[in-house]
Amino acid sequence: MKIRWDGELAAEVFVYVDDGRPTGPTEFLAWQAGRAYGAGCTREEYRTPRGSERPPLTPGLGWHLSGMVSQEKWDKTKRLIREMADMVEQDCLPLARLLQIRGFLMYVVHTYPWINPYMKGLHLTIDSWRPLRG
Repeated sequence: MKIRWDGELAAEVFVYVDDGRPTGPTEFLAWQAGRAYGAGCTREEYRTPRGSERPPLTPGLGWHLSGMVSQEKWDKTKRLIREMADMVEQDCLPLARLLQIRGFLMYVVHTYPWINPYMKGLHLTIDSWRPLRG
């Protein structure tokens, strides 16, 4: 739980695998947190809490990063993405290695939520061997 400078409960978004659940002291502030979280992400409008008379945030406006991963972890992220691209070119997708890469990328998603739609694609690829999936 986060507290604002004035002692009130702060709005925040709890991030799950492919979704973010906004909370806040009022319904409107929770809605704003959800809209700011979704800026730039592909999301269905029915998943956004109820609207208001004010227009929603335009993607790209009112958005900032409050933290970033270290340069070392960002370099590792780029290296792992290149490794997956090489796997696709070689038509070889070892399940164990994909699970390792997904585990690390889930850490990065907490800092950069715009990666969520790509993570869903990775989840579907990893589970494509199961019946009735993919």
